[in-house]
Amino acid sequence: NNMTLNNTGAAGSDDIVVSGALDVNGNLTITDGDLDVDTNDPNVNIAGNLAIGSNGSVTKGSGTWTFDGTGTSTITSNGQQLGPVVVDGTAKILQQLDAGNFNGLTIGADDTFDLNGFNFSLMMAGSVVNNGTFQLQGGETLTNINDLDTDSGTVRFVGDGDGAVDTFTIPDFGGTDYFNLVIDQGSGTADVFQLGNNLSVAGTQTVTEGTFDANDNTNTITGLATVNGGTYLAGTAEQTFNGGLTVSSGTFTGGSGTVDVN
Repeated sequence: NNMTLNNTGAAGSDDIVVSGALDVNGNLTITDGDLDVDTNDPNVNIAGNLAIGSNGSVTKGSGTWTFDGTGTSTITSNGQQLGPVVVDGTAKILQQLDAGNFNGLTIGADDTFDLNGFNFSLMMAGSVVNNGTFQLQGGETLTNINDLDTDSGTVRFVGDGDGAVDTFTIPDFGGTDYFNLVIDQGSGTADVFQLGNNLSVAGTQTVTEGTFDANDNTNTITGLATVNGGTYLAGTAEQTFNGGLTVSSGTFTGGSGTVDVN
């Protein structure tokens, strides 16, 4: 089920050329040598982890890298660029172990892509296709990301879990910023997730754990806003809840700005 590539030939003569579709039902490890998926542009399917070592490389083509199967898999790209990446299994979680640089990212309906504290970029400016969940701690740098999808999917901020109260700024994408937005710190000391610009959420916003701080910026939510365990700090700018506001536990703290609940 697992596949390891360890071609110790000299540079330029250590290519491993894939002629047809490559389907690995376990882990794919590239210890040494170059995996050539450019010559024939095959699709690659991996059910387990992808690990590219310091002596390994990938010559990318236009074929898609799909992480399927079930459970959590990790990806260590070691600075290598990959073609379009698709996370599409059964409740699949793909977690970065270093910075990723893809030619596109699509997340399936019950699947999750987790930055896990590492930076993420697309090779050219574009949007993530998010039908599931895009998860990040909050301190990662996003490069060439136009948005994380504004008509489907969830973006979840979970903090870094280091035991200290850290403040992270929620990225602003201009216009409509997110579809569903979740602040879910989880266990440990609650971090603060603040706005740096006005926010527009096309779907719902939920604060489960941690603190959402509008930071004197407006927030307009089309769907239901829910506070059920965390803290919402409204501040001095208008907060507009077009789908209603439910505070079932946790705290909603108004400020001098208008709170408009429709």
